[in-house]
Amino acid sequence: MEVEKGLPYGDCITGLIDHVDFWDKLEANGELQKLPKLLRSEYFYIPRGRVVYHKDTGRFTILHGGLRKNELNKICKFFCLQKKLTDFDTDYHYKLNLGII
Repeated sequence: MEVEKGLPYGDCITGLIDHVDFWDKLEANGELQKLPKLLRSEYFYIPRGRVVYHKDTGRFTILHGGLRKNELNKICKFFCLQKKLTDFDTDYHYKLNLGII
């Protein structure tokens, strides 16, 4: 996604769809049935995060729930983010909620 096509979020730009809407779309299209049963539960049980672009600094932040370095590198590669312009921050909102499964 080109940054300019994202949604304004204060002084930042974020993605076009949030987790709950994306999960509902996957469910409606039958895509969740392709996943292992453990991963078909509610979206907040699945590792997730958010990539945010800061208009004032020209930097990106990957918000996540405690991903490992190799997983963060895959996200950088997928979104074509330069590591020197990317910060990583853990956010409790994105931590897995495994206690309920």
